[in-house]
Amino acid sequence: MEFESILLSGIDARRPVVIAGPCSAETEEQVMNAAKELASKGVKLFRAGIWKPRT
Repeated sequence: MEFESILLSGIDARRPVVIAGPCSAETEEQVMNAAKELASKGVKLFRAGIWKPRT
């Protein structure tokens, strides 16, 4: 497997990259609370699923 490095503004290439966020974004309030909490822990990349089928 071959990997290619990418440079992201504000991301230190010498440190591990953590992309974090809720599995499913249910409300704006939930997403904003999660984003603020993760940012306070140093997470620079945030993601949230906007549609996830439930069973």
